[in-house]
Amino acid sequence: MPGGGAGLALLAALVLGAVVRVVVPWPAVVSEQGILPPGGADEFYHLRRIEYSVENFPAVLSRDAYVNAPNGGEIVWPPLWDLGIAALALPFGAAGDRERLEAVVAGVPPLIGLATIVLVFAMARRQFGDRAAATCALLLAVLPAHQLSSRIAKSDHHVGAVLATSWLLFVGMRWLDGPVGRRRLRVAIELGLAMATVLLIWTGALLHVGITLVVASVTVLAAGDRSVAIARGRELALACGVAALAIAPFSLGVVWLEYGGFSPLVLSSFQPVLFAAGAAVLGSSAELWARTPLGGRRGQRIGSALGLGAVGLGATVLAAPELGQALLVGAGWFQEAEDFQSHVLELRSMWTAGGVFDVNVPRLLFTQAIALVLPVAFWLGLRAVRAGEGSGVWLLIAWSIAFFAASSNQIRFSNELAVPVALLAGAFVERAYQPRLAAAALAFAATGTSLMVYAEPSGDVLRAMRNEAPRKLGLDERIATLVPLARWLGENSPESPGWLAAEAGPGYAVLTPWGQGHLVRYYARRAMVQDNFGVYGGRASYEAAERYYGESDETRAIELLETLGVRYVLAAPGGSGHGRAYEPLTMARRTALHRGFQSRDTGSDGRTIEVAALSRHRLIHEAAWKPGIDEAGLDPLTRAAAAYRWFEIVAGARIEGSAEPGSTVTARIALESPRGEALRYEVRARSNGSGRYRLTVPYPTGDRSTAIQSGDRYRLIGSGGGGEVAVSEAAVRRGESIPGPDLRRLTEPTPAIR
Repeated sequence: MPGGGAGLALLAALVLGAVVRVVVPWPAVVSEQGILPPGGADEFYHLRRIEYSVENFPAVLSRDAYVNAPNGGEIVWPPLWDLGIAALALPFGAAGDRERLEAVVAGVPPLIGLATIVLVFAMARRQFGDRAAATCALLLAVLPAHQLSSRIAKSDHHVGAVLATSWLLFVGMRWLDGPVGRRRLRVAIELGLAMATVLLIWTGALLHVGITLVVASVTVLAAGDRSVAIARGRELALACGVAALAIAPFSLGVVWLEYGGFSPLVLSSFQPVLFAAGAAVLGSSAELWARTPLGGRRGQRIGSALGLGAVGLGATVLAAPELGQALLVGAGWFQEAEDFQSHVLELRSMWTAGGVFDVNVPRLLFTQAIALVLPVAFWLGLRAVRAGEGSGVWLLIAWSIAFFAASSNQIRFSNELAVPVALLAGAFVERAYQPRLAAAALAFAATGTSLMVYAEPSGDVLRAMRNEAPRKLGLDERIATLVPLARWLGENSPESPGWLAAEAGPGYAVLTPWGQGHLVRYYARRAMVQDNFGVYGGRASYEAAERYYGESDETRAIELLETLGVRYVLAAPGGSGHGRAYEPLTMARRTALHRGFQSRDTGSDGRTIEVAALSRHRLIHEAAWKPGIDEAGLDPLTRAAAAYRWFEIVAGARIEGSAEPGSTVTARIALESPRGEALRYEVRARSNGSGRYRLTVPYPTGDRSTAIQSGDRYRLIGSGGGGEVAVSEAAVRRGESIPGPDLRRLTEPTPAIR
């Protein structure tokens, strides 16, 4: 394909890429509620962090009082992604203007995605040729695995990580292919900067760095010529030294409460020490080869380098004993050693994401091109052995196999696999015996999958053009439901002073299921006990949340909430979101399913259980999920609970009075839901031997201050009669006593004797 044709193909890829990243998702993302990240979770905390940096530039939230309440939490993400977007947003007047900030942030992922297409086009063109570059750009433009991470408003750091790691791959391939000389030294410096940059965006990119260093080190050791081995060893040592210097200001000496000072999971001394050790071993090896007979033969060079490496590793472990344990913890990142990880969809294998083995998920993510990964990687390896490809192809082969394996272990690596899939497809077309036939077959396969993936969301675009309501495919309906509910809490609860001031505390906390924490915090501007960070936000709080939702005694549940400083609780069908089943009397079921009202439920043994009303949980708002895939396959009882409900924790007013000794006293009040549904709160108590009763109630009478409105009087009923009583808001909040009606039987007076 001539150069002009490749350029036109790149232009077509950019147009196509913009359409599927901006136009197709637009109706699902941009609505009357504002810009909602599609399937958003971490995006909401990125928005929180970016907003903070915009208002306090160049400060970055590294410890947040609104995470892991009441203690505050350390933020495990590196700073570069959020700080970079904040710097971009400042010239657009985003300071003090949340809507403008959200618009700027929403536009970043598609731009990053398109920049990745350009970079990978250049990589494929350099390594394989124009036809490969055109194929690669067009395929990457439509690959769902890449589109999903670079859609409008999908402002997670992983889209930035893909661009940065693609740069690392490109630089690594250029370094491997380049001749010895000054130009190669410049590439080595660029390689060092790339390794540091990817880790400043995502510490998980240590896997990419490790692959690069292993392949580069092997090429140093495998060099047949002594001078080439020495030069390459010095260059790679330079790259590691540059990386150590670049990352040290952000990580050297940093000690984490959860992870210590040498963890690969966060920015710590681990990264600069790793690079410095690599520079020392490689540099020492190169000098040893240059100044002693040990550099004469390849076997001697390999043996001496391995010896120095063993000494260097031993010295490093002796200097930092915690390093060994940190490496074991880091390995658990891939093995789902944490119970928390087993509940996260993106941590499942792409082959078993739905719970059973299924080839459709990889096919929908990568089109049928997924079948090319291992065969083409093997084929390119054979060509490289036969000197038909440059040395840089070995890095691509290692990259492809590693991320195929990583995605087979955890689906979150699918966006990392998208780039090598596109590059291998390009190589396949360029090197095929019948390139036009290969290109046609690949185009047919990719087009068929793309139509399946994008046809339905594209229908939303047509509906929007006809002024019809979009189906919002691609947006989790729970987000659309919960966003206004979270905003409502922010507008109808006491102000939390420390949102944009790190030195100010939040005042109180909110407890939500872990999967909704980031969203609620951003829109309500309130501190969360647990959130999408899971145990990585704070193990104690994560476990305390589960204890609350699983608690059956309201008094103990309230005591736990008080230790956490919780004032509001979000009830949802899944309780804490930790994946367990709840018994009928637990707070999870009593709030989400029964609204805190008197009811009946069925236990795991099939018995009917009486569920008493909650007396210190006040229902203040609720919203049912919109009908859709979220409710598919659920039993009727669970479907009825498919709602989010806000409860305020109150002291509860105490209605006290007299009744027949040992009799049951019932207090009732009419309530009305936000949808106009008639509800009734009813609480019961038994009078003591002296005939005194006490009922604790969480609702004031005649209340119009919340979305749940209450009647003007409580109706009290006893065996001896009935009566009414009014309860003030102050009494509910302060736990005051209210005189209740006398419910004793009335008796006729004894006639006087004359």
